[in-house]
Amino acid sequence: MKPIIFFLLAALMVVISVIAPACSTVSDSKKAAEDSNTARFNKSDTANPSVATLEKDADFAVTAADGGLMEVKLGQLALQHGRRKEVKAFGRMMIKDHTAAGNELKALATQKNMVLPDSLSDGMKKKYNRFLGLKGDAFDKAYIQLMVEDHQEDVAAFRHYAGSGADQNLVQWANRELPVLEAHLQQAKQVAGLLE
Repeated sequence: MKPIIFFLLAALMVVISVIAPACSTVSDSKKAAEDSNTARFNKSDTANPSVATLEKDADFAVTAADGGLMEVKLGQLALQHGRRKEVKAFGRMMIKDHTAAGNELKALATQKNMVLPDSLSDGMKKKYNRFLGLKGDAFDKAYIQLMVEDHQEDVAAFRHYAGSGADQNLVQWANRELPVLEAHLQQAKQVAGLLE
């Protein structure tokens, strides 16, 4: 009887060692998109220098898409976990504006043969998960503080890309989105002032 139990335990250990890594492997959507774009727009293509430039444009698009996905997901969470009506209104604005911007960006990326993330990157998931346990006033303050910080970074990144990007369609998109992001930043600062 003991040899059979030992054999079954050994077989179970083998099965677990094969299955466990597959179960624990979580694909980072942003990293997958970046890797795909790197393969498409190889920097070492000296015969076609515009390809290296396209990779920089794709990097911006991937980062913008990842950030936009985060704004939408946190906006949805604000509707559920927020207390103040101003925080919920800000969340609704994030859902509406970043969904529209994301849809435009997806259309552009499709035209340019760029791959964008379709879910939050690991880094954005970590940020998002910090908010899952917060509710009411604690959520409101943490959420609006993050929105101020993120939109400051977004405005800087979009300004930089608008001045240095090579793909004119993507530059035009960034220029159209820049005033929207600036308005979000101002609104986030106003709401933050109400929460003090």
